[in-house]
Amino acid sequence: MAGHRRGDPYGVGFAKPPPHTRWKPGQSGNPNGRPKRKSDLYAELQSVLLTRIAVGGEGSERSMTIQEALVRKARQMALDGSLAMQKIVLQLESAAPVRDERCDPYGAALDRYRFELSMARVYEAETGDLALEQEVEATANMEAGDEAD
Repeated sequence: MAGHRRGDPYGVGFAKPPPHTRWKPGQSGNPNGRPKRKSDLYAELQSVLLTRIAVGGEGSERSMTIQEALVRKARQMALDGSLAMQKIVLQLESAAPVRDERCDPYGAALDRYRFELSMARVYEAETGDLALEQEVEATANMEAGDEAD
């Protein structure tokens, strides 16, 4: 068997398939392409919620996502006194990702204060007791005083 020298032309070998099995010019090795990924419920929900809609009447119309419109409506219903909606809003707030205090210490503290104050207001609405809301505000004032030092 005669060996081939470097640079000698040869027809078949490593990385050189026989000419009749090579791709023709313009021919794809994957004619159907990559299969499309099946969308899941979360992806479809995100797609719908991030769709922009026009909200408001004539002259005061503005554009917002469906998600933002739903959150604003839930907030308004909760502020109007719907206890069921207040509970839902608080559940949504507790399910939202918490800011990292190392990156944004004031934002995380503000989020915590707002959450505690909203919980106190729900408690007040259910019981008529103002003590918890006053306690939350007093605690926030003490913490603000500590940060100022």
